Amino acid sequence: MTDEPKTLEQILADARQEVDKTNANRKAREQALETLHEERMDAEMRLARELLPEALRVYARIEDKYLFVAPPGMAVLRREIYVSPANGKWRAELGEYVWEVESVRWASSSDSDWDVLLWVAYEDSISLQGRQSHMTLNEALVLAAKIGDTKTDAMDQAQEYLRAAEERGKKPKPKPVVPCCPLYFPTGALVECLKTECAWYSIGPAACAVVLMPQKSVDIEFD
Repeated sequence: MTDEPKTLEQILADARQEVDKTNANRKAREQALETLHEERMDAEMRLARELLPEALRVYARIEDKYLFVAPPGMAVLRREIYVSPANGKWRAELGEYVWEVESVRWASSSDSDWDVLLWVAYEDSISLQGRQSHMTLNEALVLAAKIGDTKTDAMDQAQEYLRAAEERGKKPKPKPVVPCCPLYFPTGALVECLKTECAWYSIGPAACAVVLMPQKSVDIEFD
C-alpha cells in the first residue's frame, strides 16, 4: 500500500512548519550568543575596574581596547588594556567555540601610559581629543582636575553652531565619509587624530587628506 501524494496545502503546511522551526532555532542561538557576549563584557569590565583604585572604579568604562575613566568635574583619563581569553570550549548547540575572559591587564608595563582627553566641538558634534599623553595616574588625575569637565562647553559650542547655521538659513555642512582612513573603525570607537604624525595629514591646508578628497570631488550646495 502506497501513501497518497501530498496536496499542495499539505506541502505548504509542512514547509511553514519547517521554516518556523528553523527560525526558532536561529533566534534561540542568537539570544544565547548575545547572552554570552554580555557575560563576557561584564567580566571584562569587572576585571578592568580591579586595575584601578577603588574610588575610580565607578567612573570607568571600556571602549574598544581602552579603559576610560571620567570622574565628575574632570577631564577624561584613558589607558590601553589587554584582555586575555581562556581556551575556547566547543558548544555543539551553538555550532562554534566559546571563550571566556581569563584576565585583563594593562597593555603596557609602564606606569606612565595614561592619556588625558577633553571634549571639543567640531561644527555640530563633539568628540574626545588628546590633551597630554604618557603620564602616570597621579599626573593624569592632577591635570584632569585642573582642566575640568569640558563636555558641557563643547555641547554648547555645537548647539551654537546649529543656531548660527539656522539663522543664516543654511543647513549644517554634511561631514564627508572617510572610507579608507587606517585610524578609523566604524564601531563608534573614539579615534584620536595623529595630525602631522600621520601620512594622510596634509600640511597645507592643515587637514586630513582622506577628508579633503571627497570634499573636492563634489560641490556641496546649500538650500
